Amino acid sequence: MRKESNHILYNGYYIYYKKECDGSHNKTDMNPMDNELQCKRCGKPIKGGCYNAPDGPFCVDCWENKISEKAKKDYEKQALKRLQAIGFGFKTNQ
Repeated sequence: MRKESNHILYNGYYIYYKKECDGSHNKTDMNPMDNELQCKRCGKPIKGGCYNAPDGPFCVDCWENKISEKAKKDYEKQALKRLQAIGFGFKTNQ
């Protein structure tokens, strides 16, 4: 059994997954429609709206009741820095 890492690099972001790969699966086992958006904090599937923080999606209940204001401000700063970097890219390509 070959143990693989629990993340892949995609478009500059690490994507983490829970399932270990033992090499015995085939392509019929992988259906992209089986993936559900889950809350990063509680792990419940998100059916309605969510907060898409830089660390991952949070359900409304976790975001409003379980995430500290300091963490929310930190997420906001991270998102603004990423948007600023994108803006600089557009500005320099003119």
